[in-house]
Amino acid sequence: MFIDATFYARKWVGLTADFEFNQKSFAQRTLAPPAIDSNLLGLMFGPRFKAHYGRVEPFGHGLFGFSRVSVKPGVGSVGVFPNSSDTAFAMKFGGGVDAGVARHFAVRVGEFNYYLTRFGTSDCLLGPGFNCGINGKGTQNNFTFSTGIVIR
Repeated sequence: MFIDATFYARKWVGLTADFEFNQKSFAQRTLAPPAIDSNLLGLMFGPRFKAHYGRVEPFGHGLFGFSRVSVKPGVGSVGVFPNSSDTAFAMKFGGGVDAGVARHFAVRVGEFNYYLTRFGTSDCLLGPGFNCGINGKGTQNNFTFSTGIVIR
């Protein structure tokens, strides 16, 4: 789920608040680690710039804030796996295109972002001494694409 809101101080520049929530469950398999439920919550703020070409409005933004990842044993999990979470710096750089369909509605044709998180490698999810960075490193580089409905 992804929601953002932008307050435009001028016709072409505004301040954006971006919220997202993602959830994923990993099933238990024979002779495998226990089932895991995980979620990622992100909250970022920053400037958004847009242009107007009739009903088409391309935009770009730079957003900064945090992301929080949480993991816990899933339903039917038989292993010993503690509830864990970590909060980290996050940022998004990207943009997209909105196409107006009515005075107060538009369609987000697409939004593409580079999404960086900095979940560290010490004192995180499993405790001190574990290499807990999501990819074994302290920085995770991701890309996102979304579409949707815009209420103006």
